[in-house]
Amino acid sequence: MRTLPTTFALLLAALLPAAEGIPRIPIGDSETIVLYGDSITEQNLYAAFIENFLITRFPDKQLRIYNYGWSGDTTAGGNQRFARDVAPCKPTLVFVDYGMNDGRYAPADEQIRAGYLAAQRDLAATIKAAGAREVLITTSPIDPDRRADKDTYNEALALMADGVLALGTEFGIATADIFHPMREEQRLAKVTDPAFTLIPDSIHPDPAGHLVMAYHVLRRLDAPAGVGAITVRGKQVAAANGASVSAATVTADAISFELALACLPCAVPAAARRGLAVVPFQEELNRLALTVEGLTGSWALSVGDREVATFTAEQLGAGVDLAIIEGTPWAEAAQRVWDLGQRRWHRHFDAWRGLGMENDPMLKQHPAHLAMIQAAAAYVDALGEAMRSAAKPGTWKVSLSRSTRLALSSIELAPVLPAEADFEHRYPPETAPDAARWQRVPFTGVMDFQPVLGVNDNCVVHARLLLDADRACSLRLILGSDDGLVVTVNGVQALSKNVGRGLRPGDDSVDVPLLKGRNHLLFRVSQGVGGYGLAIDAKVLGDATVAQFAP
Repeated sequence: MRTLPTTFALLLAALLPAAEGIPRIPIGDSETIVLYGDSITEQNLYAAFIENFLITRFPDKQLRIYNYGWSGDTTAGGNQRFARDVAPCKPTLVFVDYGMNDGRYAPADEQIRAGYLAAQRDLAATIKAAGAREVLITTSPIDPDRRADKDTYNEALALMADGVLALGTEFGIATADIFHPMREEQRLAKVTDPAFTLIPDSIHPDPAGHLVMAYHVLRRLDAPAGVGAITVRGKQVAAANGASVSAATVTADAISFELALACLPCAVPAAARRGLAVVPFQEELNRLALTVEGLTGSWALSVGDREVATFTAEQLGAGVDLAIIEGTPWAEAAQRVWDLGQRRWHRHFDAWRGLGMENDPMLKQHPAHLAMIQAAAAYVDALGEAMRSAAKPGTWKVSLSRSTRLALSSIELAPVLPAEADFEHRYPPETAPDAARWQRVPFTGVMDFQPVLGVNDNCVVHARLLLDADRACSLRLILGSDDGLVVTVNGVQALSKNVGRGLRPGDDSVDVPLLKGRNHLLFRVSQGVGGYGLAIDAKVLGDATVAQFAP
């Protein structure tokens, strides 16, 4: 089985240069922050993570954040357009991420490198003259497996990155190194899974790659590391790291308390969550930990009147991260901040690159054109204010109660296979499951396959759960699929639905027998065209103890 271990990010963290001892980059009470660079910046993904992290982590600061990335740009080009694009917003802090285009996609060349560093010096002088501080960021690497010249260009980029870091030391400019750790993270992941990539086109990272990029910048900032920690020990409920609790009650069958947070977590959209297995973003920067000692069985977590998750006693004893669990009000608020930020970016881009770059002299001089620019700028500012308002933390009633719902934390997926014409055809993961190449991925009940497996049509996906039962019992499966679904339990087919439909949890329900010991549940989703996914909710019928086996 090839899988990226869940401990990979933590193991890799031990290899990263310790951020402790290096001066952190301060964020003032009122800042105008610019993300500046080429198409990788223009993608507005690592930039969006930085923006959302800052807005949510500092809800009381006045932060105005702008993305002025330009596809195809170089450092020299950035210096030339600074007065036109950036200076008018009067920045106080500029994150500079150039280099990918500066190396000209050629082997290492000292003349190219020298020209790049000279341009970085010029841009640094321009930023300083504008009265702003600078953070020099090394560019992201390329994926050598997606280039004919393999790792050749990474060798050139490595020398350029070394020069950027030396430049920061020479001029006292703060730096954030993305290139070197991300290159190593990519290399280590490919040892486990040769098909692994964060950079599908070899240049532009995907959302998970941008999360990795943002992590290496955010760990350099002087910001609270995490959202909070709650510990229940006996009858005592304590909180720390930005969280506080009140009105706590603890009984044998229920725990409840009022939870107040000093800040919201940063949203991590589904398309980026694969990056959480690569870097310890949650563990180091974004965790809302809940630890409960001395429990047995399964426990349902509710916030207000809404049940949002189920955990085993073992999971709660080890500590669970509540920060980005779907359905929690803090995660929903963080997602709203993200969504508003994306809207703001699009409106800012339209105003800057559309209206602002109008070349027709007659239109530029028309009063309506100026009015449109002013209105667009006002709307961008209003969206920024809406982000800051949405980022205000709150207080919520949190409770745990005993549950018969099965707690799921992951699921195993086999590689996508072409669909056969016969719906009842049995595929290799069904006839020889132990020989299949299973990949374990996070799963809490609903999964859109596209961010994990990519866009695929006319195919089948196999998913597997391994469950341990302390006695023979029945399990009620409440399911949904896009499109068709076949469920097999311990080699016996329990459900077959040859349908074309969207993913809606609860479309199907079936009671299945479990044996004492290890049970194998196999789910085959048949995909036609468009989206595809799987939803699983499971409840134990009776007094048996059933838990997921996830080595």
